[in-house]
Amino acid sequence: MGTYAGYYHPERVIVLCDAGTLSAGFSVVVAFHQVGGDPGGDAFRPGPNSFGAAAAFKLNHTGIRGMVPMIAATHFPNNPGKARLLPVDRPLTYERLASLDFDPNVEYLLAMEKMREEAPRR
Repeated sequence: MGTYAGYYHPERVIVLCDAGTLSAGFSVVVAFHQVGGDPGGDAFRPGPNSFGAAAAFKLNHTGIRGMVPMIAATHFPNNPGKARLLPVDRPLTYERLASLDFDPNVEYLLAMEKMREEAPRR
């Protein structure tokens, strides 16, 4: 009973992501991780402390193109161990992929595997 009695509150949240999880998507993964979520899938690129929101340009006389980042994303400013790479709890290794027959839904299968391993025994 109470104000939040009807809300679902899972014991564990597994956040599925891959190397293509970038920008705002990566910020969501970090937010879930910071409140206890378990990242699963593949390591992220770029790392947690990186640059983003680049402004593209082209030099008029030479035609040289470039980009300059406009923001610095520092998700873990006081944790050097996580500043370059946010580790995942369930990395996608060749052995794990082979054991799942390289199923295109492998990230979901890994999450289900983790849930089975951590399910309370009755």
